[in-house]
Amino acid sequence: FNVLLVQRPQSELHYSIIIRAKRLGLKIWADYDDMLWGVTSDSPAWEHYQDKKIIECIKQCMSEADVISVSTDKLQDELRKFSGRESVVVRNAIDKKSECKYKHHKRILWRGGETHKKDLLLEREELVEFAQSNEDIRFIFFGMQPWFVTDYMPNWVHAGFTDLMTYFGVLEKIDAGFAYIPLWDSPFNHCKSDIAALEAVNAGMLPVVSPGFAEFAPYTP
Repeated sequence: FNVLLVQRPQSELHYSIIIRAKRLGLKIWADYDDMLWGVTSDSPAWEHYQDKKIIECIKQCMSEADVISVSTDKLQDELRKFSGRESVVVRNAIDKKSECKYKHHKRILWRGGETHKKDLLLEREELVEFAQSNEDIRFIFFGMQPWFVTDYMPNWVHAGFTDLMTYFGVLEKIDAGFAYIPLWDSPFNHCKSDIAALEAVNAGMLPVVSPGFAEFAPYTP
């Protein structure tokens, strides 16, 4: 091989690998799918990414890359402002060879971990009110168990965390008709791709997303 693809390079180890590969004559392709230099304080990863050494490592990795790819136009703009580098937008996509079968319309899925806690918190009142007014609808929480919501909901189940290798298979087996995708209004979230909506469609669910996000525009009326 003559190209090294590095995903989300942001540490001294990543930088040292990139430098070693360049000395061996390899071209470097760095890929970013999140605004790592703009992680918000509600995220468990904030303490790591706000470290000045990590920020400097990200810039160094970008400066040594022969090409940088990102997943959205907004992330491309933010990367340019952060590092002065140009990048190529490579959008996420799915390769679906058959039609998705629409699932149970009385069940709603939410999937995510601790990094999505604020997304749920800011819509907690509306979500709880909806759940209490529609007790025949069951909510399925895949990943984190958001007690600050479920403590007040009458009809919900929890599907625990799984590794990435089994994640997509489990998602397709979950019998839900809708995927609830709340996002709070922040530059970090606006840089996100529509991967959550793509995963939902791929699993036979209709995505329900927060309004005002350009990447999710095809999924909003």
